[in-house]
Amino acid sequence: MQTTIKVILILIVWFVAIFFTSKIWLMDIDVKQFLNFKRWFTSAVEEKTSWIPQREKDSIYQDGKIVAKIIEGKINQQNNAYFFKEIYNSNNLNLEKEFEFQKFKLKHKRHESGTYLDVTQPHKGKIIENVICEIIGERGFK
Repeated sequence: MQTTIKVILILIVWFVAIFFTSKIWLMDIDVKQFLNFKRWFTSAVEEKTSWIPQREKDSIYQDGKIVAKIIEGKINQQNNAYFFKEIYNSNNLNLEKEFEFQKFKLKHKRHESGTYLDVTQPHKGKIIENVICEIIGERGFK
């Protein structure tokens, strides 16, 4: 009886192996993609870390919430400042309080252009251009 079950299991495994072998043989494999080991590693890591909350790279946070988006930010280490070409969707941004961008805590110093609403781009909300902020530290645990 045990021998019969072993033979049946071996036959099943053998048929499954032949089935998968024939499926693979008939596939049109994209060799470049298949040999792209960086893609394999990236997808494996992304699956394992997808549960970790991450901040958006182009967003300004205040009190733990997104309060604005940026276009083109540049750090100036010598002046301990951060320059933003444009901050938009900034209706909830309080320029009197410190805010966070990426790993930095920032304080608004000045902006060279006024605050306005662009009627040709209403989805951008309140826009502030050429903003200079002082770097007052790095974000961390409170």
